[in-house]
Amino acid sequence: PGIVIAGRGKDVEEVRRWLSDRPNVLELQGDSADETGVFLYAALTALPEKEYLRAVSRCLVVQSRDHFTSCAASFQNLIVAAPAECADLVGYAVDKGHHVFLAMNPEAIDLTRIVQLSRPKRADLQQALHDAGLSDADAERHARECGQSIPVLRRRLLRASAEDPAWAQTDSADAILPALLAGAWADTKEGDRKVLETIANKRYEEIAKQLEVLAAADDAPVRNVGNVWMLKAPLDAWFLVARHL
Repeated sequence: PGIVIAGRGKDVEEVRRWLSDRPNVLELQGDSADETGVFLYAALTALPEKEYLRAVSRCLVVQSRDHFTSCAASFQNLIVAAPAECADLVGYAVDKGHHVFLAMNPEAIDLTRIVQLSRPKRADLQQALHDAGLSDADAERHARECGQSIPVLRRRLLRASAEDPAWAQTDSADAILPALLAGAWADTKEGDRKVLETIANKRYEEIAKQLEVLAAADDAPVRNVGNVWMLKAPLDAWFLVARHL
């Protein structure tokens, strides 16, 4: 749990405030829906022991709309962790006295309600990895190569058993490889756009559309900050898509 909440004190405090308030909903979004669910558990472990035990005893994880509705109707005072597809049902659950946690998909857009998980700083991740038992060298290497992404870090630590993301398949690799070779570029710079067009052998408008789809994917390999596109973890992406070169 310490690795997942490393450098995310404000996010942990957001969970604590949500739980201490009257029944309401917390919509949390990270690099993947799985990451947000894991973060909720990790945030609960950071509570004082009595608060933690009280919260865990109330927690219920649901996977479907039917399960969500059934649990909301049958129990009282729960902390219900649910997928984003249950978003339109939360009003009923809150009215029944439940706290509802929604693990939002990366592509969901709602600036007024969705809380974005902060991206941990490399130094915080490195310290958490060291505290978890990794050597100084391994902790530094993994913190550097994961691109401050918990799903990427998990994949690197569990390389033998972790499932490759959907974007690592052949049909998506065509869009990632130009980004991998370019590293980072600005949408607003004509020279950068020309380089991408040369690498990909297609118009930049086509490249941008493919990248927007990738950026909205679960455990996305790319991110867009302002006008700048970049790979989250170039080395991770290289290992996953280089076989398609």
